[in-house]
Amino acid sequence: MTDLLLVFLKWPEPGRVKTRLANDIGAEKAAEIYKILVQRVIQRISSIYSQLEGVCWVFDPIEKEYAIKDWITKELNDLGFTDLKRHIFWSQSDGDLGDRLQSAFEKAFSLDYHKIIAIGTDCIELDSRTIERALVSLSSERSIVFGPSFDGGYYLVGMRSNLGLSIFRSIPWSTSKVLEQSLDQAVSLDLEYTLLEEFNDVDTLEDWDSIRLLIE
Repeated sequence: MTDLLLVFLKWPEPGRVKTRLANDIGAEKAAEIYKILVQRVIQRISSIYSQLEGVCWVFDPIEKEYAIKDWITKELNDLGFTDLKRHIFWSQSDGDLGDRLQSAFEKAFSLDYHKIIAIGTDCIELDSRTIERALVSLSSERSIVFGPSFDGGYYLVGMRSNLGLSIFRSIPWSTSKVLEQSLDQAVSLDLEYTLLEEFNDVDTLEDWDSIRLLIE
């Protein structure tokens, strides 16, 4: 197996996570919700872990490395995972989201991973079957796969060739044009892409209210 899952996450510090949500409910509550989202994503994708060569937790900030490792390791242990050799931790690079994604993909390709999927921790509708579909799409002639979100961005991106790394450049992150311009980039590079099912990211109070019954 040469498949790698990159999970991008942050230390749940109030004021540094879910800032749009914090505008409505406060930084402390928003950080608590962020921790819940991370926990639920870890649980919902857990059945894919054994099918992968590795799961890489791409974290921020670097100074919270040990705290983040303890946090994620506890979540995995609570799910019954005691052999964590396949789980690795990389710190996020500097720059915007595109820089950080490109850096992580470049590192993964340099380590000879073949199919690489990156996800965030904002979408609790994401599950192992969705990741499996993404990997299957990369086994065909398709070079890139996106999991679109209702806000115009994406909750998942994957590729099987570093030729697609240019899709992360010159993208207006945190806008409704993210997916549209990423697809334009793929077309300009003559790369075929797959679109998965559209899901909801949790960024605002309205988003949270729409999915909280799935959690509570």
